[in-house]
Amino acid sequence: MLVQRTDSPRISSAVARWLLVLAVGVAALGNQAHANFTDVTTSVLPIPLMSDGMPPNLKGGAVTGDFDGDGDIDIFMPTSDGRDLFFRNNGDGSFDEIGEQSGFTVVTDGYASGAADIDSDGDLDIYVTAAVEPGHYLYINNGSGVFTEEAAVRGASIPGGLRFGRGVAFGDYDKDGYLDIFVGEWLEPWAVGILQTTGPVGRLLRNRGLCSQATLTM
Repeated sequence: MLVQRTDSPRISSAVARWLLVLAVGVAALGNQAHANFTDVTTSVLPIPLMSDGMPPNLKGGAVTGDFDGDGDIDIFMPTSDGRDLFFRNNGDGSFDEIGEQSGFTVVTDGYASGAADIDSDGDLDIYVTAAVEPGHYLYINNGSGVFTEEAAVRGASIPGGLRFGRGVAFGDYDKDGYLDIFVGEWLEPWAVGILQTTGPVGRLLRNRGLCSQATLTM
């Protein structure tokens, strides 16, 4: 590559350094081995069947994290026609589905999910957005991977009409040390005037962090 000379040695030196970094980066990429994947879903994830012999309708908002504090990454999956699924990592690459034992017993129409330490106690809690339900769900972790649904008592369910939750994100937007929640919703066109959701479509929930009973306000 031809580099045009300039009257400024500082500029030409910077260009030379940039070209050197680029060349090294390209060489490094060329020497890297390509990642290879094998689909092991059916042999690793024991997805339970419903009463009709069919698997549940899994949604697109699965979340992973070390929910029981054993150093292994577990998996949570919301469903739309059964209870949500919770897969505990056994540490050897296999999983057990223990949703019922972990507190996920209610049939919900879950859509998206996210994990964060909402109550600042050192473990991951789970927020699940609902699709065509009167509120969202907040599962508080007791520290060992057992959850209690507390969205209503903590102000996180967003009542006032049917919810159409599509996404959830966390962040300390007001820099007070507590994780806040943003819930994205989509009001289906067919539902306008029929199953009207009140209020704005997206909601920002501010975490007030009152003691261990973290409460949120819209």
